[in-house]
Amino acid sequence: MSEGRRSTRRRAASVQQFVSIEIAASSAGLSPARVRHLVRVGLVQPAAVELGQPLFGDIEVARLRKVRRLTTDLGVNLAGVEIILRLTEELAAARGTTSQ
Repeated sequence: MSEGRRSTRRRAASVQQFVSIEIAASSAGLSPARVRHLVRVGLVQPAAVELGQPLFGDIEVARLRKVRRLTTDLGVNLAGVEIILRLTEELAAARGTTSQ
């Protein structure tokens, strides 16, 4: 493989893809209104905002999936979700890993 192709693939792999709130919500099994609420209460932050529209990346969609699993599947309320997410992030930081 030529060097030009390798560098193109590396660049393509490092480019972050963002999706709209509707696609992020669908991917996480939530409604767009629920995602807007989670953003409003601070449990999830969009990766970017373009023309006033929140955009979500893979990390944010994974966080939305965690929130859905905790609330829907396990019955945890949003206050509990906030604590669980914070403690998970602190534990990951202490271990030197990323939380996803």
